Amino acid sequence: MSKLSQLQGKETVFKIGGIDIELKPLRVDELEFLSIDEKAPLEDQMKASKRLINKVLKNSISDATDEEISNISLEHMQPIMEAIMKIHKFAEGDKRLSKIKDVIKSKQSQGKAPE
Repeated sequence: MSKLSQLQGKETVFKIGGIDIELKPLRVDELEFLSIDEKAPLEDQMKASKRLINKVLKNSISDATDEEISNISLEHMQPIMEAIMKIHKFAEGDKRLSKIKDVIKSKQSQGKAPE
């Protein structure tokens, strides 16, 4: 292996909803999952956020099912997204994090899960 192997992301454990979840960062070939267009309609932003959450959770928890992920309560969406942003080293002031938080809050106020 080359020295580039030292640049691979490291798993980080987060306590979300009272359970420890070890999340793995995305790789270069998965970069498109971090692309959330802040100028896109809210529904498109929600779909992109859901794809990101699904990808990170599937990569991190190998036995997680689509149904389990879809049934996660909205109250846990913001902590999950914050954890995802932390493992990818996005700062609190990062516009992407603020925009994702806004999308989640908007969806929570509508009372339905992101699609």
